[in-house]
Parts: sequence; structure tokens; C-alpha cells
Amino acid sequence: MPANNSDPTGAALKQRINRVAGSPLFAAIRMDAVPKDARIGTFRIDAITNLLQSVHWLTFAAAPQGQNLRVVLEGECESSLDATQLNLALGGLRIMARGYLSEPATRKQFTPQGSEALLQLVKQADISAESNRVQLAVSLTPEILDGLAAPNPAPRQQVPAKAPPGTAKPAH
Repeated sequence: MPANNSDPTGAALKQRINRVAGSPLFAAIRMDAVPKDARIGTFRIDAITNLLQSVHWLTFAAAPQGQNLRVVLEGECESSLDATQLNLALGGLRIMARGYLSEPATRKQFTPQGSEALLQLVKQADISAESNRVQLAVSLTPEILDGLAAPNPAPRQQVPAKAPPGTAKPAH
């Protein structure tokens, strides 16, 4: 496809791709529309949803780091003030998530490995802001990935096969 230098979106996309293209897995997304009524379960996150409206670009990069998988998600906001506010809101959400995941009633909703993996993921998530960008970085360890994997299905019980119609069982 020929380069179109008069396309500002194409040039902006190329600039963002160049920032993450060194990673084996990456993406750059222009954020044209963010849902206005986001929820986490039944909990509305209006403050964060409003701040997400200022995110114009989202980049994603993932790369192996020893046995771990390093994942970085970066949002480019309209202004540094928006980035700072989003950073603070995400930090607050992280604190709430740590408290929520520490509750015994919440932990019962997951497998023991799953609840521990979620708690470790939330604890080690690094949220930061610089200029007009907000970054969320996590290191997915083998233990976290194993804990987040769907549990193995329970073994199915064997149901005795029915005799075909028209055959009779011998009498005892």
C-alpha cells in the first residue's frame, strides 16, 4: 500500500507502531469511541470512564522476559492533566481491587489458584504517568498464568448405555 503523507492518522499510527514494534507482540489502536457506561460487575466506574474519553491512542506490547511475559499497555491522553487524573483513578481502582480480592467471600468465587493469581497481578501492576501518557505494566509469571487459566473440567461420569429398542433384558 503506498504511503499517503497527507493522511495525519496514518502518520500518527506509524509513529505509535514504531514505539512498540520491537516487541514480538504489539498493537496500536486509535480510540475513536469509548463506552460511556463501563462497569466492573455491578460497580459503575464513571470517573474512570469519563477520563478514558480523553484517551486518543492505545498501544500494547508484550515480550518474554526470562520465564515471565512482560505486558505494557499505554494510553495517550489529550493532556498531561488528563493523564495524571487517569493515573490517580487507576491507582485508586487498584487499591479497591486489592481490598476486594482480599475478602474471603470474594476469594470463594474463584479457585484458590485463581484468587491468588488475581491478587498477585493487582499487587504487582505498575501504573504510571508521564507527560500525556498513562502506562500500565505487569509481569505475568508462570504462576499467575497458571492461576488465571480456566480450571480443568470435572471428569464426566459414565452413564450406562441403554439397550437398543426391542431388546429385552434377561430375567433373573
